[in-house]
Amino acid sequence: MVNSSSEGNSIYISSLLKRLKTTGYAKFDAHKQYVRLNNSSLLALTTSSLLLIFVSIINKYTSIAVGYEDKIELIVILVSIIILILSLVVSLSSYSLKSERFLRSGNEILDLFERLNLLDKEDSINLKTIVNEYSVLRKNTDNHSDYNYRRGRLVRRREENKLNKSLSSEKASLYDNYCYWSSIIFFKVISICSIVIFFSLLIWAFYYAESNIFSKIS
Repeated sequence: MVNSSSEGNSIYISSLLKRLKTTGYAKFDAHKQYVRLNNSSLLALTTSSLLLIFVSIINKYTSIAVGYEDKIELIVILVSIIILILSLVVSLSSYSLKSERFLRSGNEILDLFERLNLLDKEDSINLKTIVNEYSVLRKNTDNHSDYNYRRGRLVRRREENKLNKSLSSEKASLYDNYCYWSSIIFFKVISICSIVIFFSLLIWAFYYAESNIFSKIS
């Protein structure tokens, strides 16, 4: 409940400012995470699809696959399963839509922060208005994860330490970093594996073609 006294308002506003900034930064952290998830998942889907197309072309239109039919078929099946899973993840997760919503809610919360920061500490009426708007925002926006909140709080504290010209060795925990990066790294690993297999098959195809040319010449 908002205190009517100037001193009470001052303490409440100071606490609310920290909460607003932390929540806003948490929303931005979630926004960045979903942007990375969207980009990495689409890249994984694209590279896997290209690999499947390339393997299918090799298998059907060249004689390179002779003697390796079982291995080629296994690659096709595995890549097809990966593409199916990635397609479901991308379509159901709505990473792009979530990132936009978190960005919008983060900006709205920081707008409240700016209004509150400029507010006269004795202006209880406008203070109550801002508190009500913040309450509505919290109810109507997507919930960020706990690790997003902790990472947002860390950014806020670093900003405060920078303003106060004090050094801070505080870092995000391994658990928070794992939660944030694990899915992104998973998609990137799929992309890297697809690219490595693609170029390996490409080199193999060139080597096979070159060997055939030399054997015909000799």
